[in-house]
Amino acid sequence: MKYDFKLTKNPQAGNIKTVKCSKRVFNLDGDLLCFLKRGRLYDLNAKVIAPCVSVKGLSKEKIAETRGYCEDGKKVYFYGEETGIIEKRDVFIAVVTFFIVLTAAAIAALSVATCVAEKNKIKEISIIDKDGGWEADAKLDIFGAELLRPGAKGEYLFAVYNPNAFGMKCDIKIGFTYGNKTENLPIIIYALTVNGKKTDVNKTENGYYANDVVISENARNSFMLAWEWQFDGESDEKDTETGRKGEKYECGIFITAEEI
Repeated sequence: MKYDFKLTKNPQAGNIKTVKCSKRVFNLDGDLLCFLKRGRLYDLNAKVIAPCVSVKGLSKEKIAETRGYCEDGKKVYFYGEETGIIEKRDVFIAVVTFFIVLTAAAIAALSVATCVAEKNKIKEISIIDKDGGWEADAKLDIFGAELLRPGAKGEYLFAVYNPNAFGMKCDIKIGFTYGNKTENLPIIIYALTVNGKKTDVNKTENGYYANDVVISENARNSFMLAWEWQFDGESDEKDTETGRKGEKYECGIFITAEEI
């Protein structure tokens, strides 16, 4: 590969430093010029060159009016003039799903896990817990020996490994149904911790979601899903009825990951 050091201060011929989780930018002749990461350009010594704003969707006229560096996802411009071409990588999307089937009298965890990559060249993420890797139709020990009842609580630990040479950004969605409905759900609350730090989760009508969980290249993130079935707070009639009916309680966890 050839290099273009015109944007690099104090270049060292044949010796460059890459920027983790970045995209390479080539000059119009195909030589490596710099790196693009999160709105900034970095030189071949991994030093910041300047901010590079996104102008995706703007017309050529608007791009020409933009001061300094900007990019439209395909090219880098400097005061409207084409300066570099951003490398195009295959987008990776992996979806992992498992369903937990429970009754008030006994706990059974049924797992259906699938990973789908759009391109065969991209390695799939893998998910493991204390019993090993997730596999289709495997039983997951989500709730341990706890009887699922009001007041019960516990934790489930798992890890997501990214074997690729680039970072991944994950969106995590947790959804619930009870007796084929999304209403009258047991009052089970969940909290998500990533690498020892609590992650903000947003409440939806029938679950939670957390966005932009970053996993670095060739790295593993540890997750802890804490759960607690809270008492109704007003009376125990609803909790008693839930236990009597013994309806099927389904929890679906969807992890979607893409390259950053």
